[in-house]
Amino acid sequence: MLTVPAHALLDVVRDLAELLQDKILVDCSGAVGPVTWEARNTRASLAEQIADCAPGARVIKALTTIPSSTIALVERYPPVKALYCGDDDIAKSTVRCLIEELELEPIDAGALSEARLFEYYASRSEWNAS
Repeated sequence: MLTVPAHALLDVVRDLAELLQDKILVDCSGAVGPVTWEARNTRASLAEQIADCAPGARVIKALTTIPSSTIALVERYPPVKALYCGDDDIAKSTVRCLIEELELEPIDAGALSEARLFEYYASRSEWNAS
């Protein structure tokens, strides 16, 4: 699980790239600063940048749009949907199981490029519950 402050994230991943070879790396970070609707179409997501910094890692974007306080709740009704995306089907399957163990409802949102949408949503603080 990648839980590094956003300002240091890419440097940390670059430094650990060799150790991350063939490892599943779950990126649950948000974007660095607010993301505009236009920018999400013109630049790589943070998850894609992470994958570029550690080309041997199996990067999956997940849990970005769910506050930790929501994950910690014992009872949730209706079940909270947890989006995840990535380009490695085996890694996605593993992350899906992790999401199920957290008693969230996993939703496969497709390729890692879809992380741009997660990051856009997560950057909109006014949309997130406190």
